[in-house]
Amino acid sequence: RRNRGMTSKGFVSVASFGVAFVSTAADKLLVWATSFDDGRPVSGAQVSIYYMSKTFNAQESDVKVIAEGITDSNGLATVAPPLNGAWRDRRRYGTQLVAIVQSSEGELAFCEHMPVPWQAPDKTMWQGSLVTDRSVYKPGDTVYIKGYVRKRDHTGAELAIPSGEDGSFALEVQWKSGAYASASDVARNRLPLPLSARYGTLSAKLEVPQGE
Repeated sequence: RRNRGMTSKGFVSVASFGVAFVSTAADKLLVWATSFDDGRPVSGAQVSIYYMSKTFNAQESDVKVIAEGITDSNGLATVAPPLNGAWRDRRRYGTQLVAIVQSSEGELAFCEHMPVPWQAPDKTMWQGSLVTDRSVYKPGDTVYIKGYVRKRDHTGAELAIPSGEDGSFALEVQWKSGAYASASDVARNRLPLPLSARYGTLSAKLEVPQGE
């Protein structure tokens, strides 16, 4: 495609099967190939992950295979790209990961939006979610809040319920007087809340201040 003197190029893949990629634990990528016709798994497909050291005017020497695999009877394959190298941060280094999957019949599926495999963190990672009983309130209304807290393990695959050894938790609430309130207009409330040892949940009940 040509636009204002600039030429853009792209790839079009025509195949009877689709491929999904999921980042899993242990620094691996799970590949799943299924048929578009009936949803059945595509077995025996060759999976190749390519690393491009640059995306503009790339030459053959700028492209190399960093992981390969073959799908099993369930259409699944696990590939493990190396964790070292600039490809771990594509936005920073302008690099790109590309996957090509070839079925036993010779059809090709192309994917250029690859997830980066999970890498174990150096410290504990927390994941939380808050829900309220509704989305719109008026002054004087009571807001009922429910929270869920989980601790992600070093593999990234398991979310555990926090224990008493993980410390205490608190809910910070901010009320703003007007859509464009400055920092001085924000009233902060920090509420220490007990966490359910069985479900890893917390609950709170707040009243919307008058004039908010």
